[in-house]
Amino acid sequence: MIEDYEQKQRILNRKNQFLITEIRELASIKYMFTDHSNKMSKYIQRLNMEGFKWRREYVKLLQACLGATQTDPHHRLMFSDYGKDRYKHLISELLDEARRKDPSLPTMIKPKTADYHVDFYGFKHSYLNETSIIHYSCQQLYDFYTRQLSGGDENFYRWTELLTQANRELTRADLEVLCRSGIPIPYREGVWRMLIHGELHQLMQIKGPLYYNGLLEEFSENTLAAQHRRQISLDLLRTMPNNVQFDNIDAPGVQKLQEVLQAYSIHNSKIGYCQGMNFIAAVALLFLRKEDAFWCLIAILERFLPENYFNSGLIDAQVDQLVLKEIVNEKLPRLSSHLKRLGIDISAVTLNWFLAVFYDSVPFEEKTISVAAAVAEASTSVNLNIHKGKGKGLRYNTACTNRITLDGEALEDV
Repeated sequence: MIEDYEQKQRILNRKNQFLITEIRELASIKYMFTDHSNKMSKYIQRLNMEGFKWRREYVKLLQACLGATQTDPHHRLMFSDYGKDRYKHLISELLDEARRKDPSLPTMIKPKTADYHVDFYGFKHSYLNETSIIHYSCQQLYDFYTRQLSGGDENFYRWTELLTQANRELTRADLEVLCRSGIPIPYREGVWRMLIHGELHQLMQIKGPLYYNGLLEEFSENTLAAQHRRQISLDLLRTMPNNVQFDNIDAPGVQKLQEVLQAYSIHNSKIGYCQGMNFIAAVALLFLRKEDAFWCLIAILERFLPENYFNSGLIDAQVDQLVLKEIVNEKLPRLSSHLKRLGIDISAVTLNWFLAVFYDSVPFEEKTISVAAAVAEASTSVNLNIHKGKGKGLRYNTACTNRITLDGEALEDV
């Protein structure tokens, strides 16, 4: 009886040793395959990055072949069409592929219900000029591939981590770098709002929460503001005629723009309204609610720009043009000499750029990055309701950082 049990035990031990050996071999094989799989994943990722890089260079080259020249003062472009027919289907395929990751990208197929593609910001891009839409699609693809290569997700993660951690120390330089990298769209309204409110905190406390609405009620009876009513009305439809928010008198942004400009003309009766303010306010309204856009206008005109930038003589704006001439003369001497030979005063072109904060002079996404970075750099308090911490560091106010929602629609308690 005992011998039978011992025999069975020996058999089970041998089976157990065999199974242990098999498990070790399987574990070794699994490790080998896992290691191989990881290497292949990295290799595929590297190939994908190379693919994005070559695609980006391709669309940039095609865009350069199409070319563009300005044909009239309304900034319409005429495109040459070298290679258009040959490469149209390739651009279409690249767009279809990219739209799987980013559905907001345009398509080469004209929609049945519209003659234009409306981008994320509301700007219209016509399908009637086929070469123009190819040129625009190339630029959108180039930007898409750049985001893939530069780790746009990493930038989003950095902002998420920053805005969700209480008592996070942050230097002024760190904030500037983050803003220059771009504020992710879901956070843009909230971050812009905090930048503005952080800079104007004391002024807003003095004026009170009903200040903006009070200005609007006062406008109809204010004789000084009435002087600006006609010019404001004339500029409403001139501001962003190629944006669905501002392209007609009933567009949702037009009424908001009118209110913001009217309110500011009373708030700062010394200046009232000056052409150029409408562009600043309209850009703010693409991201902010109208009252926040009003405070944004105040922050830019009264804190970040010199005092006489928008007065009747545009004194400080003219000074900027003299500074620009000196910079061009120093950094681009050949261009400066060429302009002098032709008798061209560069300020005749650039003054409007400065007054409109380069609204129609640089790509819109780059402009939003520049504005946020400029606000972060110019503010003495580094905004975002940040207060000074130890040494050179700056620390977020906890009550501020837990008030930004992930969808960026508003600052709410979460």
